[in-house]
Amino acid sequence: MSLNILNTTETMSVETFEFLSHLTEARLGIRMPFSKKGMLESRLCKRMKALQCGTYDQYAQRLRDDLQEFLHFTDAITTNKTDFFREQEHFELLTSAVIPQILPLLHQQQLRVWSAASSSGEEPYTLAIVLNEFFREHTQECQGQNPLFSVFATDVSQAMVAHGRKGVYSESSFASIPSTFQSQYFNRSVSHNPITYRVKPSLRQRVRFQCLNLMDASYALAHRYHVIFCRNVLIYFKRETQHQVLRRLVQYLVPGGFLFLGHAESLAGHNLPLENWGSAVYRKQL
Repeated sequence: MSLNILNTTETMSVETFEFLSHLTEARLGIRMPFSKKGMLESRLCKRMKALQCGTYDQYAQRLRDDLQEFLHFTDAITTNKTDFFREQEHFELLTSAVIPQILPLLHQQQLRVWSAASSSGEEPYTLAIVLNEFFREHTQECQGQNPLFSVFATDVSQAMVAHGRKGVYSESSFASIPSTFQSQYFNRSVSHNPITYRVKPSLRQRVRFQCLNLMDASYALAHRYHVIFCRNVLIYFKRETQHQVLRRLVQYLVPGGFLFLGHAESLAGHNLPLENWGSAVYRKQL
């Protein structure tokens, strides 16, 4: 029996690209202009080989016929560039100014932080590290709260959520973590080659991972949050989609809570109940 092997010299037809581009924007909010056609072809190759799809047209039909295939499609095409302590000034602002503003609002409740586009987990684990350090240094004013905080991490990609739950990172990822935190919060592998580092259980239990698509009409979350990080995601959305997502995020902020965006993102013209509080940092009106 012959196998249907991908012809690597084939290019995607305009019709197939338009179908995939429309699907990507409708389901994920991500704009896919024709200039991204080569990137899309490249990112789909591995998945197509796994499915023994010989052409991009065959793969598009697979997407039409199998609703579950969209989950793999999402994993293949989404960009997951992230680092520990990325845009570090946000974490410094969080502990130096934002949390002191929030503490009076807690009333002995747990501080709840949501990383709304957590990718492979570096951002939520960074949040857990800096929050743990903050509460350890301010034990007297934070007495009676146990556990003191939790971090909720969501991403549209199942593969990235699984990566985050596992909490294992390469040496190159590990290098961006300040040396004072490396041995405190990570265990170095003794048998793996290449060397890897795993988040210690005491920190992993502070972070809960879940799949969530920011394009969903509602998020059906059990809580509202004191701080939401949604950084470097809105830049991939058209303006109308940005506004829809921002409105839903604001609904899940407590009054007086804080929203952190990426430095290339802005709320200008969105008319939301948020006040600018720093570089790409906004506070919900009390």
